[in-house]
Amino acid sequence: MVLLQAYDMTFNSQQRRAQETLAIAALSAGALNRSSHTRERARMERNNAYFMVRAQVPSESERAKFDHWYETHHLPLAMDTLHADKGWRFWSRSDPSVHYAMYEFKDMATLRKCLDSPGFKMLVADFDKAWPQVIRSRDQIEIVQVA
Repeated sequence: MVLLQAYDMTFNSQQRRAQETLAIAALSAGALNRSSHTRERARMERNNAYFMVRAQVPSESERAKFDHWYETHHLPLAMDTLHADKGWRFWSRSDPSVHYAMYEFKDMATLRKCLDSPGFKMLVADFDKAWPQVIRSRDQIEIVQVA
Protein backbone atom coordinates (compact mmCIF):
# COMPACT_ATOMS: atom_id res chain seq x y z
CA MET A 1 0.00 0.00 0.00
CA VAL A 2 1.35 3.41 -0.99
CA LEU A 3 1.05 5.98 1.77
CA LEU A 4 0.72 9.67 1.11
CA GLN A 5 3.14 11.87 3.00
CA ALA A 6 1.98 15.48 3.05
CA TYR A 7 3.11 18.43 5.12
CA ASP A 8 0.71 19.45 7.85
CA MET A 9 -0.11 23.10 7.19
CA THR A 10 -3.00 25.20 8.35
CA PHE A 11 -5.44 25.79 5.47
CA ASN A 12 -9.19 25.85 5.26
CA SER A 13 -10.64 22.50 4.20
CA GLN A 14 -11.05 23.37 0.51
CA GLN A 15 -7.48 24.62 0.18
CA ARG A 16 -6.21 21.58 2.05
CA ARG A 17 -8.15 19.20 -0.20
CA ALA A 18 -6.77 20.95 -3.27
CA GLN A 19 -3.26 20.64 -1.85
CA GLU A 20 -3.81 16.95 -1.06
CA THR A 21 -5.18 16.34 -4.57
CA LEU A 22 -2.07 17.83 -6.12
CA ALA A 23 0.18 15.89 -3.73
CA ILE A 24 -1.50 12.62 -4.69
CA ALA A 25 -1.15 13.34 -8.41
CA ALA A 26 2.51 14.23 -7.87
CA LEU A 27 3.05 11.10 -5.79
CA SER A 28 1.46 8.95 -8.48
CA ALA A 29 3.79 10.41 -11.09
CA GLY A 30 6.87 10.36 -8.81
CA ALA A 31 6.38 6.84 -7.44
CA LEU A 32 7.40 5.29 -10.75
CA ASN A 33 10.81 3.79 -11.18
CA ARG A 34 13.19 5.64 -13.46
CA SER A 35 13.05 3.16 -16.36
CA SER A 36 9.28 3.45 -16.78
CA HIS A 37 9.06 7.17 -15.95
CA THR A 38 9.22 8.35 -19.58
CA ARG A 39 6.51 5.92 -20.74
CA GLU A 40 4.29 6.77 -17.78
CA ARG A 41 4.77 10.51 -18.28
CA ALA A 42 3.73 10.26 -21.95
CA ARG A 43 0.68 8.21 -20.96
CA MET A 44 -0.33 10.74 -18.31
CA GLU A 45 -0.12 13.61 -20.80
CA ARG A 46 -2.85 12.12 -23.03
CA ASN A 47 -5.70 13.98 -21.27
CA ASN A 48 -6.39 11.15 -18.87
CA ALA A 49 -9.04 11.84 -16.27
CA TYR A 50 -8.97 10.82 -12.63
CA PHE A 51 -11.74 10.18 -10.15
CA MET A 52 -10.74 10.66 -6.54
CA VAL A 53 -12.69 9.70 -3.44
CA ARG A 54 -11.65 11.17 -0.10
CA ALA A 55 -13.05 9.28 2.89
CA GLN A 56 -12.61 10.19 6.52
CA VAL A 57 -12.55 7.26 8.94
CA PRO A 58 -12.49 9.06 12.31
CA SER A 59 -12.52 5.95 14.49
CA GLU A 60 -8.96 4.70 14.82
CA SER A 61 -10.28 1.28 15.83
CA GLU A 62 -12.22 1.01 12.52
CA ARG A 63 -9.36 1.93 10.17
CA ALA A 64 -7.85 -1.55 9.84
CA LYS A 65 -11.28 -3.03 9.15
CA PHE A 66 -12.02 -0.28 6.59
CA ASP A 67 -8.61 -0.78 4.97
CA HIS A 68 -9.16 -4.54 4.63
CA TRP A 69 -12.70 -4.06 3.27
CA TYR A 70 -11.53 -1.50 0.70
CA GLU A 71 -8.56 -3.63 -0.35
CA THR A 72 -10.39 -6.93 -0.68
CA HIS A 73 -13.93 -5.89 -1.56
CA HIS A 74 -14.54 -2.33 -2.70
CA LEU A 75 -11.48 -1.58 -4.86
CA PRO A 76 -11.78 -4.83 -6.86
CA LEU A 77 -15.54 -4.21 -7.23
CA ALA A 78 -14.93 -0.62 -8.36
CA MET A 79 -12.29 -1.68 -10.89
CA ASP A 80 -14.58 -4.37 -12.34
CA THR A 81 -17.63 -2.10 -12.39
CA LEU A 82 -16.09 1.14 -13.66
CA HIS A 83 -13.49 -0.46 -15.95
CA ALA A 84 -10.90 2.08 -14.82
CA ASP A 85 -7.46 1.82 -16.40
CA LYS A 86 -5.75 1.95 -13.00
CA GLY A 87 -6.63 2.38 -9.38
CA TRP A 88 -4.68 3.54 -6.33
CA ARG A 89 -5.34 3.81 -2.62
CA PHE A 90 -3.63 6.12 -0.14
CA TRP A 91 -3.68 6.92 3.58
CA SER A 92 -2.78 10.47 4.49
CA ARG A 93 0.23 11.01 6.74
CA SER A 94 -0.91 14.51 7.76
CA ASP A 95 -4.31 13.21 8.92
CA PRO A 96 -4.33 9.45 9.62
CA SER A 97 -8.13 9.33 9.37
CA VAL A 98 -8.10 10.31 5.68
CA HIS A 99 -8.16 7.63 2.99
CA TYR A 100 -8.01 8.35 -0.74
CA ALA A 101 -8.88 6.18 -3.69
CA MET A 102 -8.04 7.35 -7.19
CA TYR A 103 -9.11 5.80 -10.47
CA GLU A 104 -7.66 6.60 -13.89
CA PHE A 105 -9.76 6.82 -17.06
CA LYS A 106 -8.70 7.50 -20.64
CA ASP A 107 -10.53 10.84 -20.74
CA MET A 108 -13.13 12.96 -18.96
CA ALA A 109 -15.99 11.79 -21.22
CA THR A 110 -15.31 8.17 -20.22
CA LEU A 111 -15.15 9.11 -16.55
CA ARG A 112 -18.42 11.08 -16.69
CA LYS A 113 -20.15 8.20 -18.48
CA CYS A 114 -19.04 5.86 -15.68
CA LEU A 115 -20.29 8.26 -12.99
CA ASP A 116 -23.72 8.39 -14.66
CA SER A 117 -23.99 4.61 -14.86
CA PRO A 118 -26.12 2.27 -12.73
CA GLY A 119 -22.86 0.55 -11.76
CA PHE A 120 -21.58 3.69 -10.07
CA LYS A 121 -24.86 4.08 -8.17
CA MET A 122 -24.43 0.47 -7.01
CA LEU A 123 -20.90 1.25 -5.78
CA VAL A 124 -22.15 4.25 -3.79
CA ALA A 125 -24.90 2.11 -2.24
CA ASP A 126 -22.38 -0.63 -1.44
CA PHE A 127 -20.15 1.86 0.37
CA ASP A 128 -23.08 3.50 2.18
CA LYS A 129 -24.32 0.12 3.40
CA ALA A 130 -20.92 -0.99 4.72
CA TRP A 131 -19.72 2.38 6.08
CA PRO A 132 -22.70 4.72 6.72
CA GLN A 133 -20.73 6.72 9.29
CA VAL A 134 -17.81 7.49 6.94
CA ILE A 135 -18.00 10.92 5.34
CA ARG A 136 -16.56 11.18 1.86
CA SER A 137 -16.23 13.56 -1.02
CA ARG A 138 -15.54 12.94 -4.68
CA ASP A 139 -13.66 14.89 -7.31
CA GLN A 140 -13.03 14.61 -11.05
CA ILE A 141 -9.56 15.83 -11.95
CA GLU A 142 -7.35 16.13 -15.03
CA ILE A 143 -3.59 16.52 -15.24
CA VAL A 144 -2.74 19.89 -16.71
CA GLN A 145 1.02 19.69 -16.37
CA VAL A 146 3.67 17.05 -15.79
CA ALA A 147 7.14 18.35 -14.97
